[in-house]
Amino acid sequence: MSGNCRFVLDEKRKVIDTVNVANSGKAYCHVGDPEDDKYLRERLLMIRLSGMIKKLIINLRPRQKLPSGEELSLRLTLSVRRRSVRLKHRT
Repeated sequence: MSGNCRFVLDEKRKVIDTVNVANSGKAYCHVGDPEDDKYLRERLLMIRLSGMIKKLIINLRPRQKLPSGEELSLRLTLSVRRRSVRLKHRT
């Protein structure tokens, strides 16, 4: 990685924001995930937004079931939606 990265990983794989230290350590990067600045910024953004959304949205049905019987949480739904939008913009 180059020396001009804003987001880096510590020894516990927590994302460190070198510009805004208040954001440091709030997101985790799994082994095998990309470690570039763009990906680490997205991980931190996802964690920050999910915290804000959790405070804003009153989830009256915290666990909904899919037709297959699997439980689906609001957080998972938003995460899947965000990824589908990102994939759509790549094409």
